[in-house]
Amino acid sequence: LLVNLTGAEMPSQVLADYVGLLVPARQARAPPLPGTYRILTQPPGWPLLRCSHSLLVLVFPPPAHAQAFLHKMQSQCERLPAESNQSADVRFFVPAPDVSEWHRLVASLPPPKGSYATVDAAGSTSA
Repeated sequence: LLVNLTGAEMPSQVLADYVGLLVPARQARAPPLPGTYRILTQPPGWPLLRCSHSLLVLVFPPPAHAQAFLHKMQSQCERLPAESNQSADVRFFVPAPDVSEWHRLVASLPPPKGSYATVDAAGSTSA
């Protein structure tokens, strides 16, 4: 999950740097499957975080001059790790690490548990 609190659209290069070849998640209300991503513009709710597989949550914070409600949402995201269900395999990155650090972290992570989404030649996603 990418939580974009910047107040602007996520630049395509930033998206490419952080999600690589992952495909957008199709189901809006369910946690994204391994191999997919979803962009949120507010803190994720608990139904999205309670899943049977590994989940990474990256929070892109608002700039210093951003509106107060964006900073309030960042504070909510900062509390999520402490409030999360410890039995779930959810890792929070608040704020999201820089690109080079992110690549090092991803390389060190074990493969995610759960079902994988695949993309066929036509670009359709299936689980």
